[in-house]
Amino acid sequence: MGLFRATIQHRRNVRLLISGVAPFDEWNDIWSDYFISVQEIRIGHFDRDTSIELLTRPTPDFPRDAISLELAEKIFERTGGLPHLLQLYGSVLINLLNNEGKKRKHASMSDFDAVEETVLEKGGNYFNYIVKNAPQAAREILMGLSRGGQVQLRDIKPKTRRWLAHRCLITDDGQLTIPVLARWIREEWE
Repeated sequence: MGLFRATIQHRRNVRLLISGVAPFDEWNDIWSDYFISVQEIRIGHFDRDTSIELLTRPTPDFPRDAISLELAEKIFERTGGLPHLLQLYGSVLINLLNNEGKKRKHASMSDFDAVEETVLEKGGNYFNYIVKNAPQAAREILMGLSRGGQVQLRDIKPKTRRWLAHRCLITDDGQLTIPVLARWIREEWE
């Protein structure tokens, strides 16, 4: 921690980027002592078009038909555009294409179930962190939403609503933003 702080203080042209799920005000005191001048930049979920573009054209030379539009739309639907999960689905897809006996050139909807199973396994630490570290009231809301329930935002206490909102977990109309998280909760947590 001291090295990070010294770097921030004594290197004018050096900036540190720290990425995580929880906002700094929820970290323990050692972090706030060392990073007193931190500026939090929240990156929410990507919109549909950005998500589809990242999945189907991650680089300019990526083959246009490698990931079907239907599959990319399904992945967007399952992730709600959460950057971490979009990247995980994309990584699993590319590994699937590259690792099968002979290299495949196209992924389609027939690959979705296998990809999501791998995402549930590889994303387990993220999903577990979200649910395990949720305050009890937020965890109860996540459990209810994972079973298809709905919640009225006005009925959620401000502290719980803030916790859920900082993690981009619920929509303005009280739905879970990440359906794959709901599946993980049903299969692994309950």
